[in-house]
Amino acid sequence: MRGFLLVAVLFLAPRPEAEAAREGQEAALKNLRYNLHSAFLRSYLHEHGKKLSPAPGWIRHIGAVLGRNARLGAGYNFNFYLVDLPDANATATPHGTIILHQGMLDLGLTQEEVGALMAHEIAHLMRDHAIQRLVRNIQAARLASYQARRYGQGSAQMAYLTQQVQNLKFNREEEHEADEIGVALLKKAGMDTEAMARLLEKLNGFIAADGQVKQPPPYLSSHPPTEERIARVRETAGRVE
Repeated sequence: MRGFLLVAVLFLAPRPEAEAAREGQEAALKNLRYNLHSAFLRSYLHEHGKKLSPAPGWIRHIGAVLGRNARLGAGYNFNFYLVDLPDANATATPHGTIILHQGMLDLGLTQEEVGALMAHEIAHLMRDHAIQRLVRNIQAARLASYQARRYGQGSAQMAYLTQQVQNLKFNREEEHEADEIGVALLKKAGMDTEAMARLLEKLNGFIAADGQVKQPPPYLSSHPPTEERIARVRETAGRVE
C-alpha cells in the first residue's frame, strides 16, 4: 500500500525537472530547425542563387493563406520562391521557406494543384517530419559527442546535418499524415480539397500540359504516389467536405 501511495504521489506531483527538460528539448528543436534552414539556404543560394527569384504573386498569395491557416507560430517565417530548374521538384526548409522548381509548374499544374502541393509541404513542416527522422536516425547523445570531436561549431557541422535532411525520404505513414493534414489545411483555407488527389494523379502519370508522358519527376523519389495513397486522399477530402 505504501508503495502504491508513493507511486501515486510521484505521478501526481509537479515535475519541474520534466518540464524543464521538455522546454529544453523544444528550444533545442527550434534551434536545430533554424540552423538547418540557414545552412540549407546558404548552400542552395551558392548553387542556384542566380536562378532563384520570389515566386509569382499568385503562388505567394496561395502560400500566405495556407501559412496563416497552418498557425505554426513565431518559429516559422514562410517565404515562397521559384527556381528556374527544369526538374519537377519542390523543397521546404524546416523553417518555412518553400521553393518550387519551374519544372514542376511545367507539368501543367493548375493553381489549385499548386496549392495542394504547398499544403502537403507545409503539412510536413507542421509535423516536423524531416527533423523527426533526423533525430531518429542520429541519437542525440552520439550526435553531440560526434559534433564536439569532429566538427566543433563550424560550418562543417551544419553542412553535415543539412545533407542528412536532404537525404531523408518520408515513409508511408508520414506521407499519409501529410496528405490528410494538407487536405484539412486546404479546407480550412477555403481551397479545393480535391486538388490533392488530382495532383497525385498527375504526378503518378507524369503527364505534362501537352499530354506527353514525361520522365518521373525527382519529387517522386521522396513523395511516391500510389493508387492506395490517391484513394485515401479522396476519402479524406470526402470527410472534410
